[in-house]
Amino acid sequence: MDSRRPPEYAIDLTADRSHVRDIVKGLLHTIFFHRYFTPIYPSTHELLDLTLPFVSQPDIEALIETRTTTLLRHLDTSSSSSSSRNQPIFLTLTLQFLERKRRRTWFLQKPDEETPWETWNLNITVLPNNSRSSGLSNNTPSNDYSYNQTRQIIGITSRR
Repeated sequence: MDSRRPPEYAIDLTADRSHVRDIVKGLLHTIFFHRYFTPIYPSTHELLDLTLPFVSQPDIEALIETRTTTLLRHLDTSSSSSSSRNQPIFLTLTLQFLERKRRRTWFLQKPDEETPWETWNLNITVLPNNSRSSGLSNNTPSNDYSYNQTRQIIGITSRR
């Protein structure tokens, strides 16, 4: 039995509430694009003036959409229950890639064992909408931050 721990990667991102959905979906699609092993047709998606790779598989798209919606629903309940709406909210989204191993003995077939081979933690700091001035200047920090995080993901996936 292999006792090594699977690699864990942490991506820290900060965004205001209006950009959280797009940034999280873009980063998840970027991770899946580099880790999805079945043949896919490459496609791209525009996010805050940044072109990102996109997995155009219906099951992956549905998975990312439901998890992002769940994250935003949790964010909405957290922000409505918090005493101060001007405080940042901290969330973590964990993505694990699992390997399914069959366990067999001579006469019995045991249930498959799923072991993680890679874990990604997206640590999200959500700033209130009114924390920055409105207008075009609001997109620039998120755009730069998304670009840096995307480069970090690509750097990690190309090494491994």
